[in-house]
Amino acid sequence: MTARAAHSVARGLAALALVAGLAGCQPDRGSAGRPSIRADGQAAPSASAPVGPPDARGPGGAPAPAAPAATADAGQSAGAEGDSMTMTADQVQVLSTSTDPKELMKAAIAAARSPEPAHHDLLKKHLESGEFLGRLDSEEDYRQAAGRRLRVSRVLEALAVNPLPTARSAFVALAASPVVLAEDERTIALLQASAAVRPAPPELAAFWDKHAQPDDGFTPTTVTVLIENGSPLALALFEKKMADPRHEEGDKIAWMRSRILPHRNDAPLLEACERMLQGGLPKHLRPALVEVLFDYRPGEWYRPASVHSPPDRRKAAPEALGVLRRIGERSLKSIPLSETQRKAVEATLEEIKKLLP
Repeated sequence: MTARAAHSVARGLAALALVAGLAGCQPDRGSAGRPSIRADGQAAPSASAPVGPPDARGPGGAPAPAAPAATADAGQSAGAEGDSMTMTADQVQVLSTSTDPKELMKAAIAAARSPEPAHHDLLKKHLESGEFLGRLDSEEDYRQAAGRRLRVSRVLEALAVNPLPTARSAFVALAASPVVLAEDERTIALLQASAAVRPAPPELAAFWDKHAQPDDGFTPTTVTVLIENGSPLALALFEKKMADPRHEEGDKIAWMRSRILPHRNDAPLLEACERMLQGGLPKHLRPALVEVLFDYRPGEWYRPASVHSPPDRRKAAPEALGVLRRIGERSLKSIPLSETQRKAVEATLEEIKKLLP
């Protein structure tokens, strides 16, 4: 099933669930494999697992993401391939000639992690080759991607977390490569890995925007990535999508309950929510956003198989608590909240008084 088809199915199921009052988010499609990411934007390990490799988030940032799902080479540890920061001459040759997918992945990850700019350029050239991609992941691997991650996804993740400018430039260039983007699975892999590229350059923001269009099938994944990334351009684009009337309101509520909720301790995201509540978000959707920031109603918001959990507010940074307090105080004065929503805001403000010095 393509990303577009999966998205259509997910949207239909979500709409039915919303009408029934059982869920406020697009349903999960399983515990592992790309269709679960494609349909609901979540990483395979859990319903609310963050996307992308660990990376510093700064004050008020989210916890480090969970480990990625198993690759096509099941049984190998997450750090077993290419642990060395030095790429050998033999590995350079492997990239050009090897037909052993495991050996090839190990060499490619070594190039991605390398401190040498020449290795990053070499890897980019190989990843833009259909012949190389075919040696790395077979047609059968793509057919089985529902249960096993492609090897190329591991390579892209390693490249994305390399902070060197040449590594970042190589990654961003791949996000514009027609060869790489020819397969939906590789596009998903690029999107997922891009969450670690902070701060996001304009070229990457353009890639995200291109894959966050109504009914394109990639938007749920992209929204997850924008919030996970948390850099200014990412959050500005998220605000733009929330304000875009072409995206269905049911989807926006789903993003609130499944994407914003797990990160409601993040100060940059709270600041973005504050801006949306002051003007960017349609007025009739603002109470729903306030509810997600101050309350938690899993019985009303989710189906049993797709429950998302909020972070412990006691672990939020003072900066984040300050923004949340400001949002709460303004919301009580300017947003038409229900009695239940008002009580949730008031209870949280009392909690914040105890948490802040």
